Amino acid sequence: MTTKSVIAQKMQDLKLNGCLNCFVDHYDEMVNNKKISLEILNELLIAEQNEVSNRKILSLLNKSNIRYPTSSLTEIDCSNKKGLTSDILQSFADCEWIKSKHNLIFTGATGIGKTWLASAFGTNACKLGFKVIFYNTTELFEDFNTAVNLGTISTLKKKLLSCKLLILDDFGLSQVSNSWMAHFISVIDKHSDNGSLLITSQYETNIWLNHFEDQTIGEALLDRIVHRSHVFNLEGESMRKIRGRKVLDI
Repeated sequence: MTTKSVIAQKMQDLKLNGCLNCFVDHYDEMVNNKKISLEILNELLIAEQNEVSNRKILSLLNKSNIRYPTSSLTEIDCSNKKGLTSDILQSFADCEWIKSKHNLIFTGATGIGKTWLASAFGTNACKLGFKVIFYNTTELFEDFNTAVNLGTISTLKKKLLSCKLLILDDFGLSQVSNSWMAHFISVIDKHSDNGSLLITSQYETNIWLNHFEDQTIGEALLDRIVHRSHVFNLEGESMRKIRGRKVLDI
């Protein structure tokens, strides 16, 4: 005999969690409203589709290493940031810039909110189904150095090239060493054919060259990055100072 519990068990066995939750929570409502079988089936399939989508987003977020995975573009306060507006943020929210393989660069003083901003863009990209990898640039350069010494550089490069959006936070705090520069250039070069970069830095792009041991090669690399980039030079009061004042006001 086909009963509610039998159907629920089959859904559980098939790991159709979205269908199962919708079926259990809304079965009586569906019956009382005398919905036809196709309507009920459609609602169950939509619930399952949403469940699958949410699991995918959660997986992308967990693997991204985004610094602030709860950040959101809609919650970014642009009132204290000269060089950025809510309209500009929303114009990039659909991630068409990633589909077009363009880059975003945000420069500005320490504390202005660049890392939070990068995290929000990364989180938004994950929610739209893009694979994202977030790296503090100093840590990335340390990983390059370690990978070269251990002979695991191919594994690191494969990881970096597996994403659609590579976020490099705080570029310019560590020097690009000649010992692994060729591998870094290779990653950036190949990634430009596959996806996009989002880079934050305390320094404006015109002085990034100072952070390369070999400035001739560095110039060619930076030209490749910057010419496809939307660059925003942010000015404003430190977010840390603003939050500090709010705490004192409380």
